[in-house]
Amino acid sequence: FLLSFSLCTLILAPRPVRADAQGEARSLKDEALVILKANADIDGKPEDMAKCIFNLEKSAHILEVAHDTDSDLAKEVNSQLYWARKRSTLAIDAALDKLKGNSGASHPYVPKPPAPKPPVKKEDGDDPFAGMADARKAFDDAQKFAQSHGSDDYVVSLNWFQMASLHPGTDYSLKALNLAREAQARFKAINPNAVKEVLPDTPEMKLVLEADALAATKDYAKAIPLYQASIKLKESQIAHRKLGQSFYAHAMQVKEKVIAACEIAYAEWKSARENAMVERRVIGGAMRKFLNANDPNYQAATRKYQAAFKAGDQAFDLFEKARVEFSSVLRLAPNGKDLISAGLMGICMSQKPDLTLRSKAKSHLLAFLREYAPANDDERAIYEYCKTELERLTK
Repeated sequence: FLLSFSLCTLILAPRPVRADAQGEARSLKDEALVILKANADIDGKPEDMAKCIFNLEKSAHILEVAHDTDSDLAKEVNSQLYWARKRSTLAIDAALDKLKGNSGASHPYVPKPPAPKPPVKKEDGDDPFAGMADARKAFDDAQKFAQSHGSDDYVVSLNWFQMASLHPGTDYSLKALNLAREAQARFKAINPNAVKEVLPDTPEMKLVLEADALAATKDYAKAIPLYQASIKLKESQIAHRKLGQSFYAHAMQVKEKVIAACEIAYAEWKSARENAMVERRVIGGAMRKFLNANDPNYQAATRKYQAAFKAGDQAFDLFEKARVEFSSVLRLAPNGKDLISAGLMGICMSQKPDLTLRSKAKSHLLAFLREYAPANDDERAIYEYCKTELERLTK
């Protein structure tokens, strides 16, 4: 009995420590989350944002010491700290340094760097999907997180944004950015501090409202003509912006279908190519494999793969139409400036694998980051993603 009691004590003793650690970490995270939500639509006081970062760093450190880095709580803390640091300014940094000095915290929490990725195998060098596995897994993880945190769109939006920023240049990243903004919009609709858009009661805006209802259900094929009809009735910045965003979202829909079809067609092409390899004796007597390009199955698989890839041109066309509409927004906007439209223009320009377009996108993004300063979370998400996109294009 004494032996059993001792074993139970040894087994159960660490649990209250972990529970206490989680409780303290959650309390700090919750306090920081209140600050983030309160400042979602404003810049916020540097002291408040410094307190937010301070709490999240402390929470992350507590969880790391407790060897808790994979729980939902740890993921919440990580994504909120990632976002809070993205929001940081020189004034916030100074307030944070002061706060750390007063608390006696000598070192900031620095998350462990991710494990280095293995180099791409030489035989996968021409694989258009090489390197996508990490992004796909991160997207799937973020999707599970979103499903388990469906009652808090703000928390979900930050997790989607982190996933988008950490996997730039992938279609999963673009999709995650869209989902982050959708979650932000749902949070904004119930946020009492947010500035809501009120459309005037005019004939052209009634068409916009009808289109909005269709766009909300992702029926862009029906929403787009209504936005266009509104512009034809009377041109407006609002209708151009919403039309551009519908073209952009429709492009994403098309890309998703094209990628799925391309992945299947590419796998079939690789298999057909392998089966079309024939052995021949070369000079010197050695046997080597050569591709029989006339193999009918290989030719059929090649045509199917090329056709699947060619379907992506529709997405590029929609991105270009979106860019044109965002350009019209800037033409009509006060002082010719609109952060969301200008940022999305750069993202649209960087989608097509064309060196000239990407060079133009890089120049556009450089000017965008220099000329604009975000004022709310939706603008911050676009602004920070454009930073990541510029880094990718520069590399």
